[in-house]
Amino acid sequence: MLAAPASVAKKKARFRQLREALIRGYALEKGWDSEDEKILPYLVMARKLAMLGWLQSRSDNPRIAKYLRTAVKKTVKRLKVDFEVT
Repeated sequence: MLAAPASVAKKKARFRQLREALIRGYALEKGWDSEDEKILPYLVMARKLAMLGWLQSRSDNPRIAKYLRTAVKKTVKRLKVDFEVT
């Protein structure tokens, strides 16, 4: 699925370049159209929320529990920006 690498690429300074290269490569194999472009942000959001769920399910691990707090804050902040929520 494209959302997993796209969600990681979002953190990188060269996000736009990485995203475009990823989509070009994906399009060669599976095709890509404007509808795919429209739903990609929602797939990335779903991937981030799934990762938070995975971390939560392992929060009995002290290292994961510590990281989870940071991950939730960063994810909420990023989603507010991405989806223009105030």
